[in-house]
Amino acid sequence: MSIPTVPAAVSGSNSKVCASAVVQAAQTPPIVVFVIDGSGSMCAPYGSGGTRWQALRGALLEPSMGLIYRLQDQVKFGSLLYDGTVDLALALLGGVPGGPGGSAQNPQCALAAAMNKMTGMCPQLLETPALLNNAMAIDMAYPTAELGGSTPTDRAMKHIMDSLIPMVGLQGPDDKKPSEVFVILATDGAPNDICVGGVGGDGAAQRAGVISEAQRGAAEGITTWVISLAGGDAALQAHLDEVARAGAPMNPGAHTFSPNSPDELVQTLAQLLGGAVGCNIALNGKVTVGQECLGSVQQNGAPLPCCQADATGAWKCSNAATTTPNGWRLTDPGSIELVGDACTQFLLGASDLVSAEFPCEVFSPN
Repeated sequence: MSIPTVPAAVSGSNSKVCASAVVQAAQTPPIVVFVIDGSGSMCAPYGSGGTRWQALRGALLEPSMGLIYRLQDQVKFGSLLYDGTVDLALALLGGVPGGPGGSAQNPQCALAAAMNKMTGMCPQLLETPALLNNAMAIDMAYPTAELGGSTPTDRAMKHIMDSLIPMVGLQGPDDKKPSEVFVILATDGAPNDICVGGVGGDGAAQRAGVISEAQRGAAEGITTWVISLAGGDAALQAHLDEVARAGAPMNPGAHTFSPNSPDELVQTLAQLLGGAVGCNIALNGKVTVGQECLGSVQQNGAPLPCCQADATGAWKCSNAATTTPNGWRLTDPGSIELVGDACTQFLLGASDLVSAEFPCEVFSPN
């Protein structure tokens, strides 16, 4: 079973409890492609004992706990790693925004990268197409150290949207609904264009290009989420917030995720993947819609709030109003879904135990 959980059967000891629950895989696997900044500044320290690049790689591809390995038979994962050439003189002066010269926290690493990036492909794109059970292919294409060059994010985003847009709307297996498509952009620097020599202007055209590509994807049904690994860089945050809003225009709360440690990064990635793959639980019967909160769902023995939407679409979880539901909800009479932090922890938990109980008067067994 791909989602790390132990399915629970609830029965027997209480004659008025009629439900049991098992984990249900998503009917049509979503497509999730990571677009990852390989610039020299990704060598900057992140947390204790590692770099930004290493933290991201470990969160995704650590063999036993990496999220791509753990969810690869539920999600069609792909990746696009990118960087570009560097003007060495400008890098030495720290004059390449988002490039190796910008990594003041690790200047030796940055200089070594810059010296190796005066020539070469620009942009350099290392792509692994999205497929099920794709963790090994992504792992093999994902170097253990950052690529080391500049940050042509606009060109990388154009390439991935050109690749993904033809896939939107393709039918899922067995004539099921089409796969949903998501791009997760992870970067630590503002886009620049050194491919034409020098710094390629002030970066305004490149920033506009990234926003435009996120908008183009959204118009075709592709959601773009954005992760910043640059800490408190306010200017970068403002730009990436624009990208996030362009990539999810129907979400009024769209914003950049800015984890500050490897643990926060893992939590952020699990939260985003939970939004893509869902945390679905199938029941062995049907619950009366509107009466589901008479039942109980527990995660590792702890009860979860029951969430319902009112007539206006606002959520209430165990009578507490919220704009972001956290707990569980009935998706249809025969299945429930964990939402919010409950779903995130479900994806992170190596042996999560989920159980569901409903009174017989609101539950009809299959």
